[in-house]
Amino acid sequence: MDDFQILRPHHVFCILNYRQSGYSEEFIDNMNTIVRKLKPDADIKIVPASDAVCKACPNRTEPQNSDDVCCRCAEKVKRYDSAAMRLLKVEPGTVLKWGALSEKAQCIMADALLFKTVCGDCEWHEICHSAHSDTAIEPKSV
Repeated sequence: MDDFQILRPHHVFCILNYRQSGYSEEFIDNMNTIVRKLKPDADIKIVPASDAVCKACPNRTEPQNSDDVCCRCAEKVKRYDSAAMRLLKVEPGTVLKWGALSEKAQCIMADALLFKTVCGDCEWHEICHSAHSDTAIEPKSV
């Protein structure tokens, strides 16, 4: 599996709500590449660890001991992943088609309060919520 097919659980929501903006040009270029490669029949492996989205994040840090989060916001990221896995009903290592996974996420995002339980304190949440409300990417067109 290529790394674009391996995703942190909460990054499913980030990708679906992505609006070609972000931390830096490098981050935006990386996200554009990821989004462009995702097709409904692509196999996605869920991993609560660094993935292709993390690769260009300015909050990324070097791995510390057994910590596979590698982020200045590690505790928050772990909380987001845990909530996303619970709501998406997936476990670490689960492999799903992007179309099916994104449809599950779309159902969660349709309920604003439920979606907020995943990542409501994220600095991007209001942008994501707005993206989902009016122009979110449809799972089959990603």
